[in-house]
Amino acid sequence: MGVLAAQSALLAIGIILGLICSAIGLFFGHIILFDSIALGIVAGVCCRHFLSVHPALCIVIGIGIAVAVLATKHLRWILDHRRTDDANLRSGIRAAGLSYFRI
Repeated sequence: MGVLAAQSALLAIGIILGLICSAIGLFFGHIILFDSIALGIVAGVCCRHFLSVHPALCIVIGIGIAVAVLATKHLRWILDHRRTDDANLRSGIRAAGLSYFRI
């Protein structure tokens, strides 16, 4: 019974830490970074709690998920930014009367 209580407390602590990191991210404006860290913490704790993986591997999994989520969010921003630049380039070429280039 004590093991069940300890595991439940560990899961609750991980979820609370994730929520605290998200709240801090809202106040500081770096929501992408703090959300990635919060998801990494929650993933590591859930991995330990539900899959009974060694704590060192849970830390590696948490860090990997945090980095992957952060990279995904930054990659999406870069792709959206490139699409906007391409649209501006196309409209500039059309405005200059050079639209015969098949853009």
